[in-house]
Amino acid sequence: MLYGLPQYPTEVVFWTNTALTEQAGIDLEAIGTWEDFLASVQTLKDAGITPIIAGGQDKWPLHFYWSYLALREGGPDAVAKAMAGEDGGFENAAFIEAGKEFQRLTEMEPFQPGFMGTTYETASGMFADGEGAFHLMGDWDYLPMRERSTSGEGLPDEQLAIISFPAISDPVTPGGETATLGGINGWAVSNSAEPEAVEFLAFMLNAENQREGGRQELFIPIVKGAGDALENPFFAEVAEHIGNSSYHQIFLDQFLGASVGATVNDASADLAQGAITPEDAAAQIQEAWDFR
Repeated sequence: MLYGLPQYPTEVVFWTNTALTEQAGIDLEAIGTWEDFLASVQTLKDAGITPIIAGGQDKWPLHFYWSYLALREGGPDAVAKAMAGEDGGFENAAFIEAGKEFQRLTEMEPFQPGFMGTTYETASGMFADGEGAFHLMGDWDYLPMRERSTSGEGLPDEQLAIISFPAISDPVTPGGETATLGGINGWAVSNSAEPEAVEFLAFMLNAENQREGGRQELFIPIVKGAGDALENPFFAEVAEHIGNSSYHQIFLDQFLGASVGATVNDASADLAQGAITPEDAAAQIQEAWDFR
């Protein structure tokens, strides 16, 4: 038997180039709903600005869209209920609506040309080079995207902002408006571990050390209240998002296991290209879950 303790969470957010959104006349604080976001995408396109940079070749960056929309449409219990086979499983209306809303976005052609041939690393650098207004990616990209930029410096902090994934105005099941999507990293020991191992984890993960890890920007603390040590404003905002969230969902391509996760990524990529319908995507994921 394994016992685990979390050390830090991560959140997927819309990294934003504020110089480009301001150039297009977009008020980021006014983006509260998915409709608001789609309207901003159109505004950017009308201004001749690439709305979103995406690393479609790796597929997993695209699954963030479908996953977040499923959380927004189905509420924080959507995935757990689907895994239990309740309410139609992954063919529940919330997952189908997630696919429909994702395709509403992709039909606007919001991504850079050739996005399906672009890796995550390349997309990260492209965003840091100022080639698009938004990049849906984890908080972990703060430093790597700079290193991947042409200059090696990327966008300055004053030209960066993050926004939460927008809410759905009329969801299938309410309650997912503030759910966050991301990761949880931590430690695990077996029930045969030496007492010193347990003592080490308790020491490593106490509030004082969590606060110190945040102060050194090693991670975003998971202990409630320890986020006050974060000096980086983006990390502090992420800590606030997670602290205020109704539920923190682990990346679906990991949470559902390797085989089902791969199907989620494949379906998300196919949805982005218009190769399958939202119903087909949901059915493929349900089939993968049934035969896992």
